[in-house]
Amino acid sequence: MKKSIIGLGISLFISTNSIATITNDPYFLEQWSHNNTGQTGGITDADIDLPEAWQIETGNKDIMVAIIDSGININHEDLKDRIWTNTAEIPNNGIDDDNNGFIDDINGWNFQNNSSDVSDYMGHGTLVTGIIAAVPNNNKGIAGIAQNVTIMPIRIQQKENPDETQLSNAITYAVDNGADIINMSLAGRNYSAKVKTAVDYAHQNGVLMVASAANYGTNNDTSAAYPASYGSPSIISVAATDHSDGLGNFGFVAGSSCYGATSVHVAAPGVDLRTTGVLFGMNANNSYTTISGTSLSAPIVSGIATLMLSLDPSLTPEQIKQILIETSDEVSELSGLVQANGRVNAYKALSYVSQNIETEEGEGETEEGQVEEGQVEEGQVEEGQTEEGQTEEGQTEEGQTEEGQT
Repeated sequence: MKKSIIGLGISLFISTNSIATITNDPYFLEQWSHNNTGQTGGITDADIDLPEAWQIETGNKDIMVAIIDSGININHEDLKDRIWTNTAEIPNNGIDDDNNGFIDDINGWNFQNNSSDVSDYMGHGTLVTGIIAAVPNNNKGIAGIAQNVTIMPIRIQQKENPDETQLSNAITYAVDNGADIINMSLAGRNYSAKVKTAVDYAHQNGVLMVASAANYGTNNDTSAAYPASYGSPSIISVAATDHSDGLGNFGFVAGSSCYGATSVHVAAPGVDLRTTGVLFGMNANNSYTTISGTSLSAPIVSGIATLMLSLDPSLTPEQIKQILIETSDEVSELSGLVQANGRVNAYKALSYVSQNIETEEGEGETEEGQVEEGQVEEGQVEEGQTEEGQTEEGQTEEGQTEEGQT
């Protein structure tokens, strides 16, 4: 069976024969965001078409994503092989070997306690990281979007209206130490000139920032939520969708997704997503949970952006943003709620990047930032069951939503 992309300047044919068995992770079948067959009661194909996207690009460990959050459980079985190691630093010698201003920052930095301890003090950052980077096809847990990627843990106090000094320093650290993408699954109503300066610094250095639109259920065009609403060309603000392509509702406690026809750029799955760790389960090395929030939709976009940069490292943050907007699947329920009027599609985004590379190599360069007119023809993923494994030992909490988190 073949899938055809028509209307992006060329035709690409992607075999889908092996999609059903592309990963042996026990929970892959539950990851409706990747491949929605209606398995959770939603609408078939209300997903990011990840198995099809993997036929184009699976990721590159040279692309580094900084996770500014509550820390990361760097010993989690599905994440430990993806954590950044600062090779210029000698572990535990009490010396700033690389002269970057941080002593023994082997895996990142803790701006909450001003130390090298990047462990996850509340579990939130581990949940976020799994969406991007959980190792696929290892008979464990879930499959992250980027099969190869490097994750830089940066810990701050994860709360509404994060401390402006911690957040601004975290952004600066990510830029100075080589991050290509910064994921910020956090939000608040307070504007900070200090954080805006750090955001501008990231933009000036060509670093993409992906931020959750927040869980207030309000219009960010009229009631801004930061850092998503700082207005930088290098920030992508992300709303959440459910398994039927509706705007995400997370329940009475956790709220619902913010939106904004101008200020929120794209939407991505963010309701009942299976991921690594457990909220407030700081040392749950072999645990997985199901959770909701725009905190999960932001790393969906960071993961797709990782694949795009892996395919073409020359892409700028502005180009990535525009491609994701223009290649989103149009969804009537999201019309007027986000700039894209729909939900991101990894397959279409990578197909555009791929055809643009071929155009540059062959017939000349396509105008930057513009997706050529035409429609992507959707094919059907062949039905079949992912090879099932045994659930890993450890706690699994079903249906959990983020309380007080984005």
